[in-house]
Amino acid sequence: MITDKEIRKRYLGIPYEHLGRDLSGIDCWFLIMDAYKYAKGVDIVDVNCYGNMGKMPEGFSIENYYKNWRQHGAPVFLDLLIFKNSTGGLHAGLYLSRGEFIHACRAGVVVSRIDDKRWGSILIGIFRYEGIK
Repeated sequence: MITDKEIRKRYLGIPYEHLGRDLSGIDCWFLIMDAYKYAKGVDIVDVNCYGNMGKMPEGFSIENYYKNWRQHGAPVFLDLLIFKNSTGGLHAGLYLSRGEFIHACRAGVVVSRIDDKRWGSILIGIFRYEGIK
């Protein structure tokens, strides 16, 4: 089982890149996709706001995809955190432990505290992926 420490080691310090889709530079959604593949062996489909619909798997249904995620009140390791950013867009991170989450922002991949008023005030929800068979 992958640990909090291993997630930090793998991602911290990677630079931010808009639409970055490899570990040389990533955005917040690729962090989610890669971490789920790395830690759980799960392929999270790239359905972020950038519209990568040309690469969807055959038979893919957006409705079924969203049914794989359930909102929760208290986060556990690798739960998805969704935030509403200052431009009205969305930002995502992954919960680690002890009130900390990892995310890719302009400063690169960093760890922040969920109880920091900057982040706590814009948190939309905590979601757990339940589509794992």
